[in-house]
Amino acid sequence: MGSEKELQEFMESFSPPEELDEYSKKTLSAKIFDHNNRERIKLADMRYVLDGKKYASIINLIFENTTFENLHVYFVKPNVNETWEYDVPTVEIKISKGGVGTIMLPCPYNPYSLKRWDVEHMTPTEENAMFRVYLLDFYYPESIRNKSLRGDTERIFPFNLDLFLFEDFLKIVRNYGIVPLIIRLCAYTKHYRFTYDIDVIDDALIANFRTGKFPVTARIYRHPKQYYFLDRILASTNIGDYPKKVLETVFETNGVYVHDIAHAYGLSDQMAQGSLEVCVKHGFLEKEGKPPRVRYVPRFENFGGVIEYKPPQPQYETVEKPESKQTPQPTEENPEICPVCGNKKSPEELVCERCARASMITSEEVDAEYIHTANEIFVDATKNETLENESVNKEKQTAVPIEEQKNAHAESIPAVAIENAQSSDANDAIKTESKLESENKKGICPSCGFRTDALICVSCGYRFLDKQI
Repeated sequence: MGSEKELQEFMESFSPPEELDEYSKKTLSAKIFDHNNRERIKLADMRYVLDGKKYASIINLIFENTTFENLHVYFVKPNVNETWEYDVPTVEIKISKGGVGTIMLPCPYNPYSLKRWDVEHMTPTEENAMFRVYLLDFYYPESIRNKSLRGDTERIFPFNLDLFLFEDFLKIVRNYGIVPLIIRLCAYTKHYRFTYDIDVIDDALIANFRTGKFPVTARIYRHPKQYYFLDRILASTNIGDYPKKVLETVFETNGVYVHDIAHAYGLSDQMAQGSLEVCVKHGFLEKEGKPPRVRYVPRFENFGGVIEYKPPQPQYETVEKPESKQTPQPTEENPEICPVCGNKKSPEELVCERCARASMITSEEVDAEYIHTANEIFVDATKNETLENESVNKEKQTAVPIEEQKNAHAESIPAVAIENAQSSDANDAIKTESKLESENKKGICPSCGFRTDALICVSCGYRFLDKQI
């Protein structure tokens, strides 16, 4: 761990001599005291191996090392009881010269689930990544004399802050005597950008400042290229801590209102609006809508443009499980396989003997049932239709031929009309018509007895209710 004494020795060893006085030493002590009393969530401890040599703290690594080839960063004793909403569980990071390397992820972590940790998929997965680092919090020593000469003007460092390769970061810290307190290690993979906030004093991975404050459900992932521009702005822009936090928060949303920021970070509406307006002034955010419903959204012109992006679901290697026995399916080429259990059966059986005994159904019973049903549907109906046709044919054989029936029927119509006209009782005609109507409803021809629904009998030609026609 980088104690206050080690940090003082580091400053005295690498800072410019003209900046070292009693004021700069007391200022560093006050800075460390303020840092130790901040609210921080510790997620894991850090260990380092640089070019084959182990280091317990990053201050010792910077102090003793002058070359850089390969750096291994290990995350040990992870606190699984804490919330990793905006952080990614990691086992090891390998960084080579030039900022390329790999990242090893232990298991999936889902912040939207109550279970959170998917312990069934604990096989570590290694992914290629590009690495950059920058200072989140640091102290550059300044003597009382130089500070009084500078006055209240904007602080200008003798070095440029930016995203650094790790080897360049080590050089600039040693050359200017910068005392790092919190550094951020950024890993850019093909689909994601991961950040690791490292507390230099405790040599621990600390949770992102949004954890437990800003809801993770509002988070929207951006393209890694856009994250690179964001990190460059966060690393190099000389604005306050709160505007930087607000910018990073708004960048991963569809837009926020003033009260969203104020409620999340415990600020007044005036302070939250002031931080948002600073980002608007620098061109990082823009406003939509009119007061009092003004929404602040990212201005993507400064982040590589608008990129429609939906990250894929993380793919992790799963623990290999024994293959389950697959039931072979019966085919036309292989009818000797039971479709239920896959055992052998005779081609004549629908299922094997064991399955048939279990279900109390055999192929013979099934066939008999099918035959009985078919007889009910087809055979019985055919018998009824045959009997009906035979009765009709018998009636036709005993009936008079159609032409003779038509002539006889034509001669009988006037006789019936004359008898009805000569009748003194009108009720007889009404009874005759009602009788014909009732017979017509029944569909039986009064002449030949043939059953029909038409107005003209198709057997003998008799016309029903000839008067109405």
